[in-house]
Amino acid sequence: MSQPTTYIFYHDECVAAISDYYDFLTSLYLDESSVLRPPPGGWSEITPETMHGLGKSDTVINLLRHLPYIRTDGERIQAAPWVEFANWADTPCASDEDGENARICSEPPEYVESDSIPAHVIGLTACESAELGGYFLLDTELGVVHWVGCYGELKDEQSLDDDSTLIRPILFDEDTATWDEDDEEAEWRGDSPAWPVAEFFEVLKGQFRKLSFVALDCMRVQDIYTPSGPGKDGYIETVQGVYRQHGWPDVDRYRKSDCLQAVEDALQERYPGEFF
Repeated sequence: MSQPTTYIFYHDECVAAISDYYDFLTSLYLDESSVLRPPPGGWSEITPETMHGLGKSDTVINLLRHLPYIRTDGERIQAAPWVEFANWADTPCASDEDGENARICSEPPEYVESDSIPAHVIGLTACESAELGGYFLLDTELGVVHWVGCYGELKDEQSLDDDSTLIRPILFDEDTATWDEDDEEAEWRGDSPAWPVAEFFEVLKGQFRKLSFVALDCMRVQDIYTPSGPGKDGYIETVQGVYRQHGWPDVDRYRKSDCLQAVEDALQERYPGEFF
């Protein structure tokens, strides 16, 4: 099968983009202590031997060795709506069984079973399904991040035409590549928009800036695209209003601690027992 245009993967730029994203989240809602920075030389826990069961390329393993992570010591801290990021420094992958279990959490299970996600692609997230939030798959050969389960509002042509602030994704369709119709890799790539690595994290940050993504506290993130459920109508608008009152998205005016407390107070008052 022919390949679409390649956006060159640069190790250092990828590490910088993810580090910058975590810095952005700490300015908005995340506790600074939740971000774990690699020591000089990278995480000693991550080597080709300890990650053998994951079945990934040397380029991927070297990248994982040098990434920052969000701690996973018993707390489920989300770094995008409904989604936790994988902490590969704290994920057993030496055996084939451990590696497969890790992949099932970071890649769509149906494609893990069919072995249709290449060794040069690594999941950045740790989730149980793409129904909420989805999977972020970083391709170290093409230099892009695919968002499996991406919200239609971020990829549909009409939405992109209506909102000039959105960064247009790369769509792996008949205009960019020729796929074997029986190729399951073609299936997930074709269904999942992609962005060059740095642009992908700008997409996420843009959604936080416009409050299409909102943090309910220092651990939970939700979005305007997912139905709210019974008894929760209007809660996103309530949270958005609190953020604006506390200066967001002007980072120089934004009062993080006061805002997060005010969000909790507002949700407790208007939706008692629903969120806290």
